[in-house]
Amino acid sequence: MRSLGVPVESGGDDDHRNDTSLVSLRAPLSGVITERKFNAGAGVEAATPIFAISNLSTVYVIANVPESNISKLNIGAVAEIRSPNIGNLNGRVSYIDPQLDETTRTARVRVEVANASGKLRAGMFTEVGFYAGTTAATGEELAVRSTAIQREGDKTIVFIPKDDEPGAYEVREVEIGGEAEGYTIILKGLEIGEKVVTKGSFVLKTQLAKGDLGEHGH
Repeated sequence: MRSLGVPVESGGDDDHRNDTSLVSLRAPLSGVITERKFNAGAGVEAATPIFAISNLSTVYVIANVPESNISKLNIGAVAEIRSPNIGNLNGRVSYIDPQLDETTRTARVRVEVANASGKLRAGMFTEVGFYAGTTAATGEELAVRSTAIQREGDKTIVFIPKDDEPGAYEVREVEIGGEAEGYTIILKGLEIGEKVVTKGSFVLKTQLAKGDLGEHGH
């Protein structure tokens, strides 16, 4: 609960009509004030909305998805939210509008995103990428940027950075499916949530071929 100090007009005699005082208002929920519905010094009647308060720990990102791609999505699908200002965040599809916009031939897709850091703000523009494959183990969709995929002989591999050993990478063989809009479907070899190298993966492949990765390639 949040207590808000709000200036209100005093009701004293003529000499003190311009005095102000503070009264405490208790909000019904915790959050951030996103709209003020009155001006300082204005009279406020009972039951009049004063502030709009939003809990931004979880937000919705609305993506306009082309008609040709709607059939590839389902509720619960993993999405990546990208912006130069906030980096990358992950979310999940929580709603797919059954009706298309007749002008743009797109459907609105709502992605629910955890926003505890407060990076996402109302009105921001972002790019949204959807994972377009399905893993057999979980039934969830899994794909990576195609720049992460490399070939080593007859193997298809990706490089996974090791959290406990900076600068070291695991070489992981994967089985891939189709490719669409810069993403490649992963059928086997990766789990949702694992990180892979996208920028610089070709350099790592070159080092691997020369034997320069040494103990970093496992």
